[in-house]
Amino acid sequence: MFPKNKEIVSYFVDNKISSSKVKDIARALHISPSNYSAFRRHLKGLVQLGLLDRSGKYYYVKQDEKDFSGILRVTKGGFGFVSVRGSDTDFFIPSDELSDGLDGDFVRINKIGGFSRDGLPRASVIQIIETARRGFIGLLHNQNDSWKVQVEGTNLGRDIFVSPVNGQLFTHGYRVEVEITDRASGYSGLKGVVTKIIGDPEDPLNDYDRITHEFGLNSSFSNHVVKDLDSRFKVFTDEILRRTDYRDQRCFTVDPDEAKDFDDAVYIESLDNKGYRLWVHIADVSFFVPEGSELDSEVRLRGTSVYLIDRVIHMLPSELASDYCSLVPGADRLAVSVQIDLNSLGEINGFSVKESVIQSSGRLTYSNVQAIIDQNTDNNSTAEDFRNQIDLLSDLFRKRKNIRRERGALDLEVPECKIVLDDEGKPLEIGCHQVLESNGLIEECMLMANECIGQFCSKNNLPVLYRVHAPPSNSKLENLKHIYSLLGFGNASSKKRVDITDLQKLILKTQNTDYDGLVSKLVLRSLSRAEYTPDDIGHFGLSQNCYVHFTSPIRRFPDLQVHRVVKKKISKRKFGLTDRRECEDLEDLNELGRYLSGRERRAESASRAYLRIKALRYLNEFVGETFFGIVSGVLKSGIFVEIENMFVDGYVSLNSMNDSFQLDRARFRLVGRRSRQVIQLGARIKVRIVAVDYHSLEMDLEYICQGDKSGKVHALKLNRSNKSKRKIRGRRSKNRR
Repeated sequence: MFPKNKEIVSYFVDNKISSSKVKDIARALHISPSNYSAFRRHLKGLVQLGLLDRSGKYYYVKQDEKDFSGILRVTKGGFGFVSVRGSDTDFFIPSDELSDGLDGDFVRINKIGGFSRDGLPRASVIQIIETARRGFIGLLHNQNDSWKVQVEGTNLGRDIFVSPVNGQLFTHGYRVEVEITDRASGYSGLKGVVTKIIGDPEDPLNDYDRITHEFGLNSSFSNHVVKDLDSRFKVFTDEILRRTDYRDQRCFTVDPDEAKDFDDAVYIESLDNKGYRLWVHIADVSFFVPEGSELDSEVRLRGTSVYLIDRVIHMLPSELASDYCSLVPGADRLAVSVQIDLNSLGEINGFSVKESVIQSSGRLTYSNVQAIIDQNTDNNSTAEDFRNQIDLLSDLFRKRKNIRRERGALDLEVPECKIVLDDEGKPLEIGCHQVLESNGLIEECMLMANECIGQFCSKNNLPVLYRVHAPPSNSKLENLKHIYSLLGFGNASSKKRVDITDLQKLILKTQNTDYDGLVSKLVLRSLSRAEYTPDDIGHFGLSQNCYVHFTSPIRRFPDLQVHRVVKKKISKRKFGLTDRRECEDLEDLNELGRYLSGRERRAESASRAYLRIKALRYLNEFVGETFFGIVSGVLKSGIFVEIENMFVDGYVSLNSMNDSFQLDRARFRLVGRRSRQVIQLGARIKVRIVAVDYHSLEMDLEYICQGDKSGKVHALKLNRSNKSKRKIRGRRSKNRR
């Protein structure tokens, strides 16, 4: 009648939920209303068994008072870490203290005394509370007439030994799905069974299966989830009649050429040279996904759509994502519309929010809008019909961009890799994803809508998830400042602390230089990750408070959650408890924010992994050839180099070079002990592709020489005073002794 006890515990562990109320556990585990009371009693029984603990209305995974519990993360080096809720530090688990624990297990640990090299307390795994997912994906290997699976994409640390069952035919090197059936310590302790033979990993069509299994992505919806849509379609016509009607408005959508779902449309008009009136219409997904329904549970579980190069794993069923919710031209569509009034300087004077019905008048792309901006089009262009609106948007965009810069918002332009695939998934071209001014026009409209809705939610004290971005630490800011100085921008000796305005100025200085892409990436790495939380701590990158995600409910659950709350407010429906500060679900909202932030990170990781697989497949055809690249990272053991115009990095090991190099951490460079050659961050060097492994997602490079933009190659020598040289010789002599 109920899920197994381990599955109930897994609800907390897999979703990294620290505590949850009965109703949310029941919803997530698909407990029917008729079984709800019995399920409440069952949870109380789990408390008595010691599997769960309870505090008021909230249940959570029980922790031993003398020990600690958390998710085990195992590294490729064989050791691990455990993060414990409520602790400000991780625990270090030596390789010989892992017991039978595997990456992703929820484990109980005990301190064993001492600290790691990084100062983390050492601990030992004493109990595996919940095992990690049983299913993995990997490559079959035959060794001494026995079969094993080398797992891809995880830090499992060991192979899984398997045997053919039910007439299975194994092929050496083929990719398979495998489930662990028995685990024990030692190299050969993991045993499993192959559940599916995917096929030849050299076949690029199998890359999709690899990513979906590796990241636990599900592209299909069950029938009992989709059936919730039927009741909503029946009242669609009645819903149109009660809404504000904007169907006579000539609004339009602007999206990439290959886009299939359109969740935003815009319309703009001039206010007699006194300013602008802008409408941003966002697809009303919340109408089709009733709160508390099975569809709602499934959409919440997914959290976000996952965009790969040639396909999308939708958060919503395809009927909604690409049809009923998509703002396709000429069709009646439900929307939540934000009307924004701006003065002649582009400053927001006021706004209003309404439930509406619209009918898009055109499906435009970024490329044909850009043609209007560049005055490079003809009368046959679809965008030509909207020229006046595009001109107004372009004018408003420039004013709004200046406003954001004066406010101190960061304007990062990080180059992104773009890959063209054929029908069989094989990469044909690789290059830079071009960001057009037309992208900025629509992005600015979405930023304004998010800002207005955020102010609306804050003013009315509504229970929503804000999009927040914590500022970087002072040490990271000072580190960035030093990098800029080393690259020839700014003065590292200045004692003035760097703030966001200084950071924006430094970014502007490097624009249109050889270092602009690298510097933008370094800034991005130094920043904290943006997250979802009910506490509005502000958005550092945008330099503003009261910011929410509202404009993409087709692909993001946080936007859908904001829509629901805003619609309740403007239709004067009650929340139950209207004051957010007294809302009993505030802790639930915290947990939801943490969970959805994790779903977002998973989607980004899957997209990056798929992109890198395809990029490495492309570069595999150029093994042995030489390219120029930019040094993007400097380590004690080697350097990372990003291949020019391809935006894919590889690794040069210092062991492959003809000199012994010493790391100068303060200047982000390596210095040759004999040659005095300098290899520093941002340097342009020539490398040869030695090996490509798109199973481990690695590329080995060989250093050839350094070169400038003209194509000339040269060696950089370290210039030192005689005093500095004597110090180095003295250290060498001492080392010899």
